[in-house]
Amino acid sequence: MPIFVVRIKDSQGGEVLPSTAISFAGGSFVELFTYCVGIKKLSLSSDNVTAVHLKESIKSDHIAADNADMDVLDLTTALGCKFVEYIIRRSACPESSTCTNINNNIASASNNLPSRPSTNAFSILMGNRCKVVLPDKPKTDGAKKLSGPQRLLCHVIDLMESKGCGWTVDCLDTANFVAKSLRDTLWYIDHAHKNYQIVLVMFQRSLTNFRVIMSSKDTSSTPIITSQRLNELSVDLSKSLSFPSILSSRNKKFSDDIEQLLECITKYKTRLDKDNIQHKESYQSGDTPRRSLESDTSLKYIPPTTESRESYKTLQSDLNKIDDYRFVDLDKYAPEDRVKRRMFIKNLEIEVPIMLYRMAYGGSIGTLNFIWKVPEEESSYRETRNVKIVNKINATLPTFTTKSMRRDFLNRKYSTFVCLDDKAIVPVGEPGVPISTGVRGHNKVLAPADGPKLVATDHDFHLGGLVPSVAFVSDIPKNSNDSFFNGHIYVTTKDKVFQASTPYRHATELTRILRENYSDDDVNLETPILCLMTDGGPDHRVTFGTVQLSLIQLFIALDLDMLIALRTALNHSWMNPAERCMSILNLSLQHCALSRKEMPETFEKAVKHKSTLTAVRNLAFIKTGFREAYDESIKSVIDIVNSRFERMRFKDDYLTTYKGVTENQIMDALEVVCQVLNKELKVDMSSGELRKVKQVQVIFEAFSHREDFYIPVIY
Repeated sequence: MPIFVVRIKDSQGGEVLPSTAISFAGGSFVELFTYCVGIKKLSLSSDNVTAVHLKESIKSDHIAADNADMDVLDLTTALGCKFVEYIIRRSACPESSTCTNINNNIASASNNLPSRPSTNAFSILMGNRCKVVLPDKPKTDGAKKLSGPQRLLCHVIDLMESKGCGWTVDCLDTANFVAKSLRDTLWYIDHAHKNYQIVLVMFQRSLTNFRVIMSSKDTSSTPIITSQRLNELSVDLSKSLSFPSILSSRNKKFSDDIEQLLECITKYKTRLDKDNIQHKESYQSGDTPRRSLESDTSLKYIPPTTESRESYKTLQSDLNKIDDYRFVDLDKYAPEDRVKRRMFIKNLEIEVPIMLYRMAYGGSIGTLNFIWKVPEEESSYRETRNVKIVNKINATLPTFTTKSMRRDFLNRKYSTFVCLDDKAIVPVGEPGVPISTGVRGHNKVLAPADGPKLVATDHDFHLGGLVPSVAFVSDIPKNSNDSFFNGHIYVTTKDKVFQASTPYRHATELTRILRENYSDDDVNLETPILCLMTDGGPDHRVTFGTVQLSLIQLFIALDLDMLIALRTALNHSWMNPAERCMSILNLSLQHCALSRKEMPETFEKAVKHKSTLTAVRNLAFIKTGFREAYDESIKSVIDIVNSRFERMRFKDDYLTTYKGVTENQIMDALEVVCQVLNKELKVDMSSGELRKVKQVQVIFEAFSHREDFYIPVIY
């Protein structure tokens, strides 16, 4: 650490601090002054410094520094000066003593006399402020050892110390950030240090120690260097180099080494980005494969040998049994081991003349090899026949291209993808007693000063309720990696009492939606393939017989060629895109309370003490006109809710609403299935009863494939 001789004098020549040798790591003249007065415990401020003089020796002429903010090491090294003299104002000396008294106090302190110069909190804080420190090393927590990154951080801090780096207490957070950024970078790229060609002297020790750490760590696979992660690391290193404290003279060499490392990482990231762009343009955007038959094939004539080896006996025997110009797949005779297979083809020796045709297919397929017998005499006829055989082989080989495989996999223009889900029941209060919808508002409501009070009950005593069923028709993206959450939302609002969700009701309502919006003749679906996705509730579970029969109803009603119905795995209903549509419906139900209209008094008294839905539904068979009266009572509520739904938009498209279908419409839709199967079916038949219907089971056995989570029906 550099040593300077510092002296402080007042403007009249009085000596405040005699010439004192001080070790100083680096910084400005202001920092050196504060450091000196802090050590000697003098009550002096750097604001009182009027001039700074530099000398080669005590008796030589001085050189005045332009300002006190100049760097000490840079200026003294350039001028060859080790003596620094500060001139302060006379008024800066304490009123109770002259500068001579201060000198006497300093001298007496050096002679261990009782008298000491006065100190205060300011001088102590200023002294601590100029103290140079390094980040703290991680410490072990009991018996637990330090992890690999923690040990590497210790090496980085040791490296800083060996380079003479340091930060003031105020900049300790900066030091921690620099150390951790360098630690994260070295930890990520060490296994691939050869790719970066890191030959920086300052990192040799750290990298060597770190490779010992990495070798002792049990890793199942080597991490992959990604452009995204390199960009994150380079941003942190760039931020580290932007701090003023890292650019000081004491940290200059360390920052230069970090800058070289940053430049190296940036170049490698640029290379990865370039390779990714080239790969996408070459292999994913073209309609033809990257490899061509002209550039990745070879045709070679192999003359006959007097006697073939034992390893070629089977191949020799099969070639003797076939005619000339009939190709044979050589890979069937080659060993499975890659090295042995290569030597088998390289040393190929057969007792008859043959042609060897090889094509480097690439990827997991590798190189394909074919041979065929030819006459030994060279002629134009032999060349012509060889060309024909090569063309025949090429015609039988499949053509692989990423863009084509994506297109063939999706079949977008032939498919309709629909996601189904029921929203939670929206409560409807009794006449005159509105009940809250249960949707918590995100914004406060301003109640009018003069007018009705905004109040609603929230107890579970109500009878009525609405069930919004969502059908989300998704726009299938061009790329399977893109989002499926684009399309149109259709909402069917039903009464929970007499229009409960059943598989047949869902099938009938979906048929109505698709015929009105996705049909050219208002009957058949415009695409031959329909894909359904549900959350696996009892009205959608594809393992139930009633659900399977409703799928047959859809298949026949829309004249489909293929129907694929699937449900999400357990506890994974969030993967259904229709689930994400519910938040839009909740927006329309905020700050809303609903109540049904009052029915005739006789019906209200009859339903007053009914506590279950079954009891209420039985009233429709006991009391004539109750079903019609209740439908009229709840009808206005359905209209209000639908009107609120219709005001909502999903990506600039307004929602489309429907009312639930009637029982007669459901029976008419199921009647079509009965005519096809030549069997009478009812909507109240259970899954056990349907398993006994032979015609239904024959349909499923012949034209479907059932699994736990999906059931495709193929015509």
